[in-house]
Amino acid sequence: VHGQQCKDVKGKFDIGNGKKKNCKFIRRKKKNWCNTKPAVKANCVNTCGFCPCADMTWKFNVKGQKLSCAAGEDNCSTAQFKNKCPVKCDACPQKKKCMLKAEYAYPYADPDDSPKMGYSADWLGIQKGNNYNKFTWCDSSTQPGWCKYDNSNATGTSAYIGNVDDEYYPDWAAVDDVMHNETMTIKVAEGNLFHFCGHHHYNDKDYYPEVTDDWWDDHVLAAVLKINVHNNGVVSSLKDEGWTRKTDKDTNTHLANDAINPDYLGYFCVNVTCSDDCNCRAGSQVYYAHSEESENGFW
Repeated sequence: VHGQQCKDVKGKFDIGNGKKKNCKFIRRKKKNWCNTKPAVKANCVNTCGFCPCADMTWKFNVKGQKLSCAAGEDNCSTAQFKNKCPVKCDACPQKKKCMLKAEYAYPYADPDDSPKMGYSADWLGIQKGNNYNKFTWCDSSTQPGWCKYDNSNATGTSAYIGNVDDEYYPDWAAVDDVMHNETMTIKVAEGNLFHFCGHHHYNDKDYYPEVTDDWWDDHVLAAVLKINVHNNGVVSSLKDEGWTRKTDKDTNTHLANDAINPDYLGYFCVNVTCSDDCNCRAGSQVYYAHSEESENGFW
């Protein structure tokens, strides 16, 4: 559906690391390379959909007749004419847009809606593919080109909740009753695998352990991850209730000596795979306890 001046390169070309492929291979198996490999973008312009939609400006044969795109629109019912004159026949392909938008937030409209008082912060990281490096990892401090980070607090680096008793400590609550959330957008999701990992931010110690009342069990508070697929403007949720960490009343974040509790499930991961046509599916959720090795990458 494109003009003749916009063509794929014939034959194989170098895609890097000494490997050569042709556009037929890209079209059949690796359309996602159109967004990731410069050599594919440059050599497979038609396959990758980078050609402008334009009518031919010269005459061509249609069923034995010499026609041009100036001919009547009734010719658009003929596939050959429609292919040569996509603008005339209103047949230009629509550029697909496939995005993932993740929100990580505590599931309350207001801090006072929380069943517990105290403070809690969780942060989200996303890894593209299975190999961790600065180009495949995205969080509040690292945003490669494929990922955008936003926070409802201009200086925030996590999802956060603070909730203090308004009745007994109104001045304290006026300052500390705060909530903010993270939003991360993956701009080109099709043909890719992503690992979404929610991490708890540990304080230096468990503050106010002397408070034994149930209302101060802030170690059970956890942000909820929700992921929406944006497929050409149509938005759908991968899981309405979202994903969150496992917490329980009897497992605190820290031990009595202020070390992080090895039994506390401080983070989780869920992978999302999107096909070339933006059919995105979430895999199983996996839970992890804290370990120093988990600080880099989702493992």
